[in-house]
This record gives sequence, C-alpha cells and structure tokens, in this order.
Amino acid sequence: KAEVRYSPSIIDPQRIAEFIRELGFTATVMENYDGSDGTLELVVRGMTCASCVHKIESNLMKQKGILYASVALATNKAHIKYDPEVTGPRDIIRWIE
Repeated sequence: KAEVRYSPSIIDPQRIAEFIRELGFTATVMENYDGSDGTLELVVRGMTCASCVHKIESNLMKQKGILYASVALATNKAHIKYDPEVTGPRDIIRWIE
C-alpha cells in the first residue's frame, strides 16, 4: 500500500495511479479518502455467534498497528482503532475477510 501526498493544482489522483501502473504495479484510488484519524467502523456480515466475534477480535489484535478492536454481533459492526503509520483500512478489511 502507499499513501501519496500531492498538490491538486499540479496533478490528480487518477494520473498518479496511471504513472504507478506504467511502472508495472497495480494501483487504484480510494475515493473520498481524506486521510485517517486512526478509527474505523465497519459492517461485518456473516457472523453467527460469539465465537465469530472472538475470532475476528483476536485476529485483529494480533496484527501490527491495531490498537483496539471491538466487534458487536447484534449490530454487525466492528470498531477499530489503529496506527495509520503502520496499517490502513484495506489491510484491516482483508484481515477480517
């Protein structure tokens, strides 16, 4: 993953992604992403019991950069606090999946 800081008056995110692809890497732009304050709330589908909740929470807490993880079966939501310098939303979603 990469976080790119740029001047919107000079270049746009799609052009940056295009340059990265020209170098032989995959790149997509995260729409409406203005940086992170280190908190994330996700809807988690497919949980059926407390064991699912525990499995997700314990797996997240093992990952570098995760500071706090709380998953609620009743609301199907996960509340996560993380260090944006270490990890990000894409990694967290992949770990949950």
